[in-house]
Amino acid sequence: MKYLFNKSYRGMSIVELITGMSVVGVIVSSMAAIIATSVTTLKTVDIRKDLVMNGYYASSKFVREFREIDQQTDVLVADSTTVRFIVADTLTVEYKLTNSRLTRLIVGNLNSSVMTAHVDVSKSYFNYWDNTQTVLTGVFLPSAVWRARITLTMTDYDTDVVFAADVFPEDFK
Repeated sequence: MKYLFNKSYRGMSIVELITGMSVVGVIVSSMAAIIATSVTTLKTVDIRKDLVMNGYYASSKFVREFREIDQQTDVLVADSTTVRFIVADTLTVEYKLTNSRLTRLIVGNLNSSVMTAHVDVSKSYFNYWDNTQTVLTGVFLPSAVWRARITLTMTDYDTDVVFAADVFPEDFK
């Protein structure tokens, strides 16, 4: 019986208990900070992925349709926020940057479709070149357009993704 109450079998002191709880508290708070940072990073990656997918879809759709123009006279309107052109001799398509959106309108159809939202229209624009590779600026005839570029700046919460795509209509080369 005298071995049961030996000094080596005593319980923990209050100092040891507080020290142990402090160490566990530091470890738990560090893990919470790591988890919070991971969640924030995952949200940012998700937002960026959505911006990339939407911007890629909108810019590639524009490139595919603009590439189908048959003649330079099929370009009807060309300025920094709007481009309208005829595709397949019958379909008139208009792309317009307005109200934080890139819209695509089939002229004659009352419904325009939003290609993508979250567009920073102050940083997004269309550029044009003529057949001598001179940048067309100011007032110019839309029929002088030989090449076009769409520059889209997609933005959502402090995340920006920029897309730029050049296109030559296939029959112009």
